[in-house]
Amino acid sequence: MKIITKGIWVIVPLILIIVIGIFFVSPILNAANLPDTREEAVKLYLECMAKGEFDKYIKFFSSAAVGKDPSVLNSGIPLEEAEKKGIVQAKKIDTISILQRQREFVTTLFGKDAWMNVEYSIKDIKSPEVKEQWVEKASGKVISENEGRKKLKEYWDNVGLKEHINAKDIFSDMPAEKNGEVKDQKHLKLLQIKEKYAMNEPVEVQLVPYYSTCEVKLKFNGKDAAPSGEYDFRFSISNKNGKWILHEGLNWTLPEVEPEGDI
Repeated sequence: MKIITKGIWVIVPLILIIVIGIFFVSPILNAANLPDTREEAVKLYLECMAKGEFDKYIKFFSSAAVGKDPSVLNSGIPLEEAEKKGIVQAKKIDTISILQRQREFVTTLFGKDAWMNVEYSIKDIKSPEVKEQWVEKASGKVISENEGRKKLKEYWDNVGLKEHINAKDIFSDMPAEKNGEVKDQKHLKLLQIKEKYAMNEPVEVQLVPYYSTCEVKLKFNGKDAAPSGEYDFRFSISNKNGKWILHEGLNWTLPEVEPEGDI
């Protein structure tokens, strides 16, 4: 019994080490499987669509907006409305099933070999998320926020010395007048000084994309529009987490439907 007990105390820690190792290593392996470039991301998406195999690269698809669901569209109800009515449950959407329906929808429009004969074009689009970036005007160098604020303070302190005023007063709140005009002579002077020197501030704050986002437009068998009128087939990718993943799934524009009856 002593030998068995001793063996258990050796095995249990080993099992825990293996489980913990898998828990921490898995995300790294999944990340390693994700594309490093946008071209690789497009090729991976098209390969998965051509084969209908999504499980292996579910990490590539799962964090994206799913795109249009052909089955919901065919019912005449937009996806957003279907979610509100409970036909489709938001946050409980079966991503793989919708990907399969998108794949099949394209083949019904353009032929069984549609995903094997795809042309595509990639263009950068506006990122949905932006961040502030401090830039030194003279050199164009990106600097830290602390360094930027320090340079601004030094600049306006020097302006204060030159104009014989307290630099803090330049940015103090001015008394509001009934007609919207500032008539107080002291504050008028401060306003003039601020306008005079603001253009020459040594740094500026820019809004830049938090990550790159690209739109990919598709042609199937040389066609960008289906015989039934659907056109502008597209999806988007991004490198939000350092690797390129699907940002928004397959979308397309529906044909215009002529109104029935008298207008």
